[in-house]
Amino acid sequence: MDAFLIHPLIPYPNFASESHTHKAGTSKYMAQVSQCFACVFIVQPRMQLPWRSQPYSDDFLNGVRYDYASMHAGARLVTHAKGLLHAKAVLSPDKSLYMLSPCETRSWFVISLLEDIFVEYVGLVTLELFASGYRHLQILGSNQYPTEVWRLLGEIESNATSNYELFDVGSRCQRLAEECWVRFLKIRVLSHHRMEDNSFCALTRFQVFGATATNYIAKERTAEDRRDRRVDPSLLDIARWHED
Repeated sequence: MDAFLIHPLIPYPNFASESHTHKAGTSKYMAQVSQCFACVFIVQPRMQLPWRSQPYSDDFLNGVRYDYASMHAGARLVTHAKGLLHAKAVLSPDKSLYMLSPCETRSWFVISLLEDIFVEYVGLVTLELFASGYRHLQILGSNQYPTEVWRLLGEIESNATSNYELFDVGSRCQRLAEECWVRFLKIRVLSHHRMEDNSFCALTRFQVFGATATNYIAKERTAEDRRDRRVDPSLLDIARWHED
């Protein structure tokens, strides 16, 4: 598979700066990528603008959709960048805890899920009032750790004023399903929101929503049954159509 190779130290463009437009910032970033020779991460061949968030629906807020990146689900913090404080807090249900780091540092952390998960959504919860938030983040996945090769699941852009944000990774995963089964996730901070001259940035929760192998197979079978019924409807289906 053709892919760009990205060096982990290449700075991501700060789209908050007036000197960058969204398009110009990405072009400059790609120019830096093309000059990279000592590389670690494998990403998709075409660079896309970061995904914007959507609000949490009730299913996500009320726990109907299961968070696989929580301590209760068996997720654990594997490692993190130096200078990152209280990194385990992003896996905790305690909303008074949060991860903290100097905004100017290039923070990252790696979490391990209990089993391989087909990633559909990732969620960010930011509740700390006296710190800025992370703006652009890179979501990488792998089936093993340690590894020098990470698959890019997506680059996301948070909203400076939103507390609960959901990012639809699954829309891409439906086209490349084999790429989105992961056991380990690496989250890299690429830039931050510049608010009130805060020198520290915080994140309360990082969440992962998706499906286990059992759930995924069940969904696929249900979808296949629906397709089969459209092609070869049962007597019950025909009776219901006449009733309608």
